[in-house]
Amino acid sequence: NGGEMKERLNGKQGIAVDIDGVLAGLFGSLFKYYNSRFGTKFTEDDMYTLELWKVWGLSEGDEKQIIKDFCKSNFFRDIPVIIGSQEAIHTLSKKYNLAAVTARPNSTYNETCLWLNEHYPWAFSDIHFVSHHFPENGNKKNKSDVCLEHTYGIIIDDYHGHINECAEKGIQTILLNQPWNKREKLHSGALRVRNWEDILQYLNGK
Repeated sequence: NGGEMKERLNGKQGIAVDIDGVLAGLFGSLFKYYNSRFGTKFTEDDMYTLELWKVWGLSEGDEKQIIKDFCKSNFFRDIPVIIGSQEAIHTLSKKYNLAAVTARPNSTYNETCLWLNEHYPWAFSDIHFVSHHFPENGNKKNKSDVCLEHTYGIIIDDYHGHINECAEKGIQTILLNQPWNKREKLHSGALRVRNWEDILQYLNGK
């Protein structure tokens, strides 16, 4: 298996790192875009669920075109980093093989790579777009499939669905606390953390 060979060769354990809500403050930027377009005053704290149509009071599906428009806007290009992530990723990249694994649509590939290179230069050995939320990609892989295929033994994510699915398959899981996952029930094997400082402390202690 090529993945295992790569793992043995570089001697580093692999970690899959989600982008939005973990590295990138996407939802804060998305809400600013939405507010500027519709004259509303939503903040990230209003986001009790990742089903944005519920948060915005729309019919299911009406949020999709708004998100596509946002991805073509300057608000998308100027997404800030999550506090503490740059320092932590820089430190972890010395000890671990880091890969970005995102559920963004494939259409954002170039912008996403530019953003990662700007804020986390040389930190990630690979980037995977799983995007099973976007049927037009034709990609039906889950994050757990990518982790198992490429021997990433740990995943850091903000979505309880990905965390629980990975934990079920024996992957070590770390959920970063966010307003939209506070109420969600986690697999008994999952670790919930407050911030990047907690993640660093935990992984450096391993």
